[in-house]
Amino acid sequence: MGEAQSMESLISLFERLEDPRVERTRDYSLAEVLFLVLAATVSGVDFLTEVEKFGNYKLEWLRRILPYENGVPRHDTIGRVLGRLDPDALERMFAGWVESLAGAVKGVVAIDGKTVRRAIGRGDKRSLCTW
Repeated sequence: MGEAQSMESLISLFERLEDPRVERTRDYSLAEVLFLVLAATVSGVDFLTEVEKFGNYKLEWLRRILPYENGVPRHDTIGRVLGRLDPDALERMFAGWVESLAGAVKGVVAIDGKTVRRAIGRGDKRSLCTW
């Protein structure tokens, strides 16, 4: 499964989730909100305010995947959408997507968070963090 195929399958799964919002109040598709959150989270973003900033910074890239006709949702909108979703349905959907990718992956790339964030220097077994 190529990158475009896996992206399309993820977006189609987002679109199959039940959107708990009233239709007339939807300025952003559920897929747009969830893809933004996923992309920001994978990029190391931890807070909804930062998800919004990430989205504004990466809007051109996000529009290659989904339209984002109304721009990026505000952090409070993102929070309301996430708060109304069925967490079990979201977890099942995401787990199913990850499983579908498992057959396509030829090897595993392990990423050590401390190394990525430079909390441990190369070849140094000690953490550089002091807390």
